[in-house]
Amino acid sequence: MDPFEEQLKPSLPPPEATPKPPRKRRWLARTLKIVLVIAVLAAALFSYEIISSGSSPTEVLVQIGRLITSRDRELQGEDDGRINILLLGIGGSGHEGPLLTDSMLLISFRPGTNQVALISVPRDLLAPIPGYGQRRINNAYALPELNRTGAGGPTVRAVVADIFGIPIHYSLLLDFAGFTELVDSLGGVTVDVEQTLDDEYYPVPGKEMASDAERYEHLYIPAGRQHLDGMTTLKYVRSRKAKGAQGSDFARSHRQQQVISAIRDQATAWGVLRPGRLGELLRILNAHMDTNLEAWEMLRLYQLARKVNPDEAVKHVLDDRPDGVLMATFVEGAYVLVPRTGDFSQLRSIALDPFQPLPVTQALQATAATASSTAPAASKLPPVSSAPRVQIHNGTTIAGLAARTESYLRGKGYQVVSVGNAPVQTYLKTVVYDLRPPAGAKALRALGELLSGITFDSGPPPLPHNNKPYPVHPQADLLIILGQNLDNLLPAEE
Repeated sequence: MDPFEEQLKPSLPPPEATPKPPRKRRWLARTLKIVLVIAVLAAALFSYEIISSGSSPTEVLVQIGRLITSRDRELQGEDDGRINILLLGIGGSGHEGPLLTDSMLLISFRPGTNQVALISVPRDLLAPIPGYGQRRINNAYALPELNRTGAGGPTVRAVVADIFGIPIHYSLLLDFAGFTELVDSLGGVTVDVEQTLDDEYYPVPGKEMASDAERYEHLYIPAGRQHLDGMTTLKYVRSRKAKGAQGSDFARSHRQQQVISAIRDQATAWGVLRPGRLGELLRILNAHMDTNLEAWEMLRLYQLARKVNPDEAVKHVLDDRPDGVLMATFVEGAYVLVPRTGDFSQLRSIALDPFQPLPVTQALQATAATASSTAPAASKLPPVSSAPRVQIHNGTTIAGLAARTESYLRGKGYQVVSVGNAPVQTYLKTVVYDLRPPAGAKALRALGELLSGITFDSGPPPLPHNNKPYPVHPQADLLIILGQNLDNLLPAEE
């Protein structure tokens, strides 16, 4: 043996003296390796069906890698403390106007405080669409998507961002078939139907050219807590011609917000996202969804939003009620909604901080408060008589509608004390106001059903554009502002 080697030998520890890692540490290392492998496989299972369509294998692997490391990545808007997501619903294949957005909901989420705000955007809102001019906003996805596949999402995000003055980070679009299958895959949803939904004119898909007997079905959902399947849920959020208050756009937007919360509750319920059902959800989304959310972003969003209480969400509905921010009008013969102020300043004010309830979002309560302060004379009127006395205002440009209504109501035993024109002639739906709440509550309900109108038990409305009292006749119990829907309900003039 070399002498130099011999000198080193005593200084080296014997082989059996080499320290071994503790058994517990070795077990932990093996466990971490197994967990990592399982995580990779789970990520692949979770994301492949969403991200593989139209993607190369390399891109799939990149997204799986992003999904695994999503805890260390931030969503768009997260660094600024607010994420804005646009939810869209379209009819899809087999429906009239398959790419027109039937519903549009803007959701803002503050991860730091778990605050959520929802803004329902009406499909008839007149909006500037790049390359197409002023159109209803329900065209903002359809027109560019028809022109070039994949252009609809970026365009509708840009249009909504311009209107509300905030960035729209993500959009998620689902067609009716996907919505129905999604709800069914979750086992249905439970909603609190606040008022009976009675719609005798719910359109039957594919029967657009048929007679009325085949064209429509009678949709009836009683008030109370109801568990709805996918098809019934779709009808619940789409109904537009229900009797009474449920026939308003405000009520329709409110129902849509209800169902979004119900789906969220059901999707996060224990056991719903088990592997078998998860695979079905992924298949539905892959077949019926258009979104710029990547798989890792969906997971990140789910992680951030788990603590959100949907009951605490602030909800805004934009519509043309007398105290709303929009008003109805006609442009080149087409019905549209436009900002009451002439620009989008009020809408941008709402979107700037939607987490604080504004009077415009509390329309029924705000109307009641306004009525009490602006129409003191109403409280001094005599009690409602056995034969209710009504004031009729024509809220349309249909000549003779007020006279026909007067004749019709007199034949029903009502006393008509005044007939005239409303300050605005753009009402589509008849509105009935109880001028002496709650004394006229029974008569209000009866007249609302008779005229298929929206009813308010808050006193008279404020005048558009100012806070002056509405011109109420001193002897009237109820105020009727006629809408275009009444034209087809009243008997024709003899």
